[in-house]
Amino acid sequence: MLIPLHRFALKAAALSEVLQLVVSDSVASLDLRGRKVGRAGITALSHALSSNTALTALDLHDAAIHDDDVLVLSTALLEHGRCQSLDLGANGLGISAARALAPLFLLQPGDAHGNDFDEYGPPVRHVRLAGNAIDAAACSTLLSVGQQGATVALESLSLAFNRLGERGGAALGSAMGSMPVITMLSIHGCAIGPRGACALASTIAASSLVHLDLSDNGIGDTGAQGVAANMPERLEELMLGRNGIGAAGVSALADVLGRRRRVSLRLLSLHANRLRDDAIEPLAHCLVRGGCGGVVGWWDGGVGVGGVVVWWGR
Repeated sequence: MLIPLHRFALKAAALSEVLQLVVSDSVASLDLRGRKVGRAGITALSHALSSNTALTALDLHDAAIHDDDVLVLSTALLEHGRCQSLDLGANGLGISAARALAPLFLLQPGDAHGNDFDEYGPPVRHVRLAGNAIDAAACSTLLSVGQQGATVALESLSLAFNRLGERGGAALGSAMGSMPVITMLSIHGCAIGPRGACALASTIAASSLVHLDLSDNGIGDTGAQGVAANMPERLEELMLGRNGIGAAGVSALADVLGRRRRVSLRLLSLHANRLRDDAIEPLAHCLVRGGCGGVVGWWDGGVGVGGVVVWWGR
């Protein structure tokens, strides 16, 4: 029987007891968030994984682990081959950890492409690395940028609150072509700026993205215009809050969406951009004309047009 292990259950449980559940295949989702696992815990967990076939999700957010520990863990996860979701946020990880993690996301020769992965690889398809020390170089390493023929099989990736900068935005842009099945990307608070946003945006038009979070990156009107010009047809959620976007950026979004026969967008966040109602209203009307049948967003003071509410805030 599979027993989900939640944080409340771990507070009273010794790590050794938790790992016994892993060894006995009694746990499919292991939440060690906030536990000071450290090197000894990672070593013990890696040994436990060798006897496990059930674990599919592992949360080590803020677990006091370091780059060297990630090498030990990644080796074990690659051999384990079943863990599909991994959270290593808030551990201060950098380029060495990125190098260790990269093989977990790559399709190996003989694997099927697209969504039809074979049974044994690649294991991790959803990764959260928010709040670490990942810069542009680490981002390139993580996503095997420049590696000929590499196919990164990630379906969702969060790099929020890392040190990507403008070059990191460009590195992500370079990686998008090798990530054919990615549907969710979050780089909230990574200071990519207008140029980084445009470099990334120039590669996303043909992507599979459904959710894109570029909040709090200072992309301005220039970045918003770049995103608007390359917005994927299937994109449903676009987060652009706290970016210094003005009327020109919103106008670009309205122009692009207004030309589409059908709008997939269901959530648009433009909060904390100090936009006036007269700038937002044309965008809302474009969404209505585009056939949007659901709520596009919500925020205090939002403007509603024909049942569509746009998230923009003040």
